[in-house]
Amino acid sequence: MEDDYTKMINKNELIENINKLHTTKLGIGRIKQNLGIETDDVLDWCKQQIKQADDILRSGKNWYVHTDDSVITVNAQSYTIITAHKITASEIRTDGFTETDLEDAYEAFLSMIHKLEKTQEKIKPGTPQWTTLIRRLKSLRLAITLINRELKKEPQ
Repeated sequence: MEDDYTKMINKNELIENINKLHTTKLGIGRIKQNLGIETDDVLDWCKQQIKQADDILRSGKNWYVHTDDSVITVNAQSYTIITAHKITASEIRTDGFTETDLEDAYEAFLSMIHKLEKTQEKIKPGTPQWTTLIRRLKSLRLAITLINRELKKEPQ
């Protein structure tokens, strides 16, 4: 398993060579379709995502750039952006988190849900605040479901 130093070198190497990034017509089409983006400049969009990435890991011949909700795959030798796709529940990385970390997060999310449900009573349905609150509640409920699965508390 890579240590933090190796991961940082990999990330810096990709960022330092960001101007070498390129893709193909097929790659552009794949990325646009998989991520549902409408931009005309997919390459620039990917570069911006890479610069702001949460996590960049090198595994074998590729870099895997983890953003908020997607993964961009870049060939480490040619700097070709191969593809990108939305992160699925099975791809959410939980390595490095202990059972205690997951249990603490679970409790924190339950507390947030409780507080948001209390706030929900004070917000008028149909307003932007209502919509945001509903989306947050849905996201938190999804998070606790995934934590439950990881802790094997709920069948998959």
